[in-house]
Amino acid sequence: MLHLVGGIVDKARDLSAQNDPGSAFFQFLAHMVEQAAVNRGLAEAMSGAGFDVEAVAFRPERSPEAVESKLLTRAQQAGVVRRDITRADVKALLVGCLARERQGCDPEARQRMIDVVCTGLRAEPGTPVGDRGLVG
Repeated sequence: MLHLVGGIVDKARDLSAQNDPGSAFFQFLAHMVEQAAVNRGLAEAMSGAGFDVEAVAFRPERSPEAVESKLLTRAQQAGVVRRDITRADVKALLVGCLARERQGCDPEARQRMIDVVCTGLRAEPGTPVGDRGLVG
């Protein structure tokens, strides 16, 4: 599991370095759903049942929560993600996407869930970019 956690953190950093804040955030969210769909341990950790991802990560620089928070904050600062969204909201939405997996492995349904969640997280055009709702 340590290798998986490290890969998640590395993926977040790569996406952040190679993309604008909004694209990095939404691509990472989709990546998390895809990874958890194929790894039951990660899915259980994300839903709070079982494995403690943070305990495995050991060092703060290897913390999935820290990199997720950073991606969310950057996307909010860029005006791409709603300002009132918290990391807890994102986690709950990820868990919801994974709940769909219990109905059977259906990549089209998984992508549909990711699309619905990403649409709901997006800031509406013209939304003021203030300090309210920032994570971090």
